[in-house]
Amino acid sequence: MIKVSVMYPNKPGARFDWAYYLDKHMPMVKARMGSALKFYAVDKGIGGGSPGDPATYLPETLRQMYSGPIEVAAFAIGIIVSSM
Repeated sequence: MIKVSVMYPNKPGARFDWAYYLDKHMPMVKARMGSALKFYAVDKGIGGGSPGDPATYLPETLRQMYSGPIEVAAFAIGIIVSSM
């Protein structure tokens, strides 16, 4: 099984729309990858490495996508990238 992690760097003034991401973006990714994407998880963290530190990634988001063999994952990701 292949696990692909996607993280968005946190920059000053950046914002993140959780409702859009969970309700629209991830279902679109699942639809485009089809059966190549077995399941996905989206984690929301609570801050940086030390108390009071800003989060390294926006908004403490880690998207993890799981698929079958590498050939299947590469093919499905290639389809998504070429359609952008």
